[in-house]
Amino acid sequence: MEQQLDEVQQAFGNKVCKARLAKRLSKKQLAKQTHMSLSHITAIETGRCNVTLDTIRRFSNALNKPIKYFVPLHLLFYCLEFADCLADVAV
Repeated sequence: MEQQLDEVQQAFGNKVCKARLAKRLSKKQLAKQTHMSLSHITAIETGRCNVTLDTIRRFSNALNKPIKYFVPLHLLFYCLEFADCLADVAV
């Protein structure tokens, strides 16, 4: 399960990096637009950081991309499966 989560984080980070480069923004410029630190942007782009819904929204706004660009359908299914697993553990 943890390996799958790492893959989700890496895929998300790759999408952020790709969109940032397409807009010709530096990491520093993106950090300023999203009100995040440069080190946080770097951690996200390299898949070393878990993100919140608010963070996804910030990237969506700053990079003019819909949220579904950053969280494709197959990742949503994974998140739902993960949530089901957590629900089973909590019971």
